[in-house]
Amino acid sequence: GSGNSRTMMVVNISPVDTSLEESMNALQFATRVRNIQLDTAQQSGGGVVEKNLQDTIRGLKKQLKTLKGAQEKLETECTTLKRDNARMSEQVQTIQTARLQSKAYEGLQKQTIEL
Repeated sequence: GSGNSRTMMVVNISPVDTSLEESMNALQFATRVRNIQLDTAQQSGGGVVEKNLQDTIRGLKKQLKTLKGAQEKLETECTTLKRDNARMSEQVQTIQTARLQSKAYEGLQKQTIEL
């Protein structure tokens, strides 16, 4: 196979006639093993997979940083909007109070004119 690793297999055979079948099986097995080729990613200890995972991690960290920045911006905007809302609520309350006082004053004026 290609890559930076080698695999070696030692086959022990016997010249004795009684071991002929076992020796032939061992040689056939060794031939099948010799034809096995490992995937490059497996040979390099998962280098391709590891690189892809590291790229994914880098991308996710960058995305997280961007999202944290956006979150901070939105939190600041939310705080500002809450403050503006509170101020406007006070203004509405002041206007309503002034309106009630104005109606009460008009009512008193009518009563005074009638007297």
